Amino acid sequence: MNIKDSNYEELNKLDVGSWFGDKWREESIPLLREVIDLIPNEKEIYIEVKTGTEIIEHLLNEIYQYKEKINKMSIISFYPEVIKEIKSMAPELTGNLLVNFESPKLIEENEIVSVMNEINADGVGAQNHECLDFNFCNKINKEKKKVHVWTVNSKEEAKKYYELGLNSITSNCPGNIKEYLSNSI
Repeated sequence: MNIKDSNYEELNKLDVGSWFGDKWREESIPLLREVIDLIPNEKEIYIEVKTGTEIIEHLLNEIYQYKEKINKMSIISFYPEVIKEIKSMAPELTGNLLVNFESPKLIEENEIVSVMNEINADGVGAQNHECLDFNFCNKINKEKKKVHVWTVNSKEEAKKYYELGLNSITSNCPGNIKEYLSNSI
């Protein structure tokens, strides 16, 4: 099945939870509005655009249905052109460029700062990796941009990133990470 060539009725029939465990068997793909409806107004939501710019107009139409939550929504993407267009069409939205340190790299590490500035990104969402260190964060912070990390499931790694001063940590086990950090910092 090719996702981009499928309609929601077809996609809604897929079981997207079984891989995570029996508890989630028969879970289907929610619509963006269903997810946003579940997020409390004071909580942030990161919306990853996994396609090119062709989705942006539809995405913005959906997002603007939730004006009271706009300041808590961040658009993230590996594609600089997506963040550039989001920031051009909706500068009030936060747009963060996703970067990975392993292949396939869309942007080389030495190009990240110039690309961020060129596309008006608010920061980066970086892969949990040994390259995400003080020097990397310092380069981004000097530009007055934010640094986020994904996906951190180790308590020790979360503590390291917390101590580096990262703006957020994405995890598959946020409760455990939050409890650990609350008790160890």
